[in-house]
Amino acid sequence: MLLAVEIIGILSMLTFVFIGIWSFIIFNKIYGQLKYKNYLIEKINHNLFLTNKSEDNKNIEDENADASESINNVDANDEKILKEASINAYDFGTLSQDKKES
Repeated sequence: MLLAVEIIGILSMLTFVFIGIWSFIIFNKIYGQLKYKNYLIEKINHNLFLTNKSEDNKNIEDENADASESINNVDANDEKILKEASINAYDFGTLSQDKKES
C-alpha cells in the first residue's frame, strides 16, 4: 500500500513538472508574440500619426493660402470703396457734397 502511494506521488510530481515546464515554454512564446504584435501596432500607430500630421499641415497651408487670397480680395474691395468714398466726400464746412479731384 505504501509503495502504491509513493508511485502515485512520483507520477503526479512528474506530471506537474512536465505541465509546468511546457506551460513556461508556451507562455514565454505567447509573451514574445504579444511583444511583437504590440511593436507592430505601435509602428502602425506612429505612421498614422505622422500621415495625419502631414495632411493637417497641408490643410493648414491651404487654408492660409485661401485666407491670404481672401485678404487680398478684401484689400482690393476696400481700396475701391475708399476711392468711391473719397470721390463723393462731404465738405463738412458747408455740409454739401463736393467732388474731390484724385
